[in-house]
Amino acid sequence: GTATLADGVITAQGIAQPEKFVTSLHALLGDLRRHHNLGPTVIASLPEPSTYLLTIPPPKGVSEDMAAAITTAAFSHLPLDPEETIIDWNEVGPIDRRRILIGAASKTIVTTTAQVLTQAGLLPTVIELDACSISRALMPTLNSDTTQLIIKIGTHETHLIIIDHNEPAYARIIPVGGMDITDVIEQTLDIQSTLAEQAKRKFGFDTALGNGVTARVLANCEVIAQLIRGIHHTIAYWQTHT
Repeated sequence: GTATLADGVITAQGIAQPEKFVTSLHALLGDLRRHHNLGPTVIASLPEPSTYLLTIPPPKGVSEDMAAAITTAAFSHLPLDPEETIIDWNEVGPIDRRRILIGAASKTIVTTTAQVLTQAGLLPTVIELDACSISRALMPTLNSDTTQLIIKIGTHETHLIIIDHNEPAYARIIPVGGMDITDVIEQTLDIQSTLAEQAKRKFGFDTALGNGVTARVLANCEVIAQLIRGIHHTIAYWQTHT
C-alpha cells in the first residue's frame, strides 16, 4: 500500500513532522489490515540524502580488532563526525577481490526514525539505507555475475546505485530529477506544466513524435546534460576505485 504525505513531513534530514507522519501511517495500516494479517515488525529505509553507501578495500596488516580498523578507514572517506554517526559494514564481493561495504547515517535520524515508528505501534527490526531497499527489490531481475547501475529518477533528485555481484556497492545522488526536466519543457515551449509533463512522457527523445519539438528541447537541456555527466562520473569513479 501507499500513502501520500504532505510537503515537509519527511525531508532530507528525516521525519520532520512526527505527528502527521504517524497519522498517515495509521491510516495506511488500518486500510491494509482490513485485507491482510499484518504483524508489528517493519523494515524502514532512511532518506538517501542523509546517508552514505560506499565500498573500501579491506584494511591491511590488521590481525586483531578488524572492526576498529574498518571504522577508522571508513571515516577517512566520510565527511561525517564519528561521534554523531552510526556505521555498519559487511564484507562483499568475490573472494579474489573482497571489499568492505560501508553504510553510514546520522545517529539523530536513526534514533528519530525508530522512536516515531515505535510511537506508531510498530517494531522496527531493521533500519537501512534507501539504496539497500531499492537494490533488494530489484535484485531478482538482475544478473548476479555482473556489475550494474540502477538509475532512480525522482522529482528533484536522481539516485544512482551500483550493484556489484548482487550487493549494493556505491550510491550517489544527482540534484536534478523528472520535474526539473518538465520545468525546462514548460519554460522553453511556454506551455502549462501539465502539458509539459505529458509531452515529456509521450514524446521524449523521439524525433518522430510531436514533430520532434520535445526531442529538440531535451537535446539542448542542461538538466539532461547534468544527468549524463553524473552517470559518466559515477561509472568512472567505480572503475577507478575497484
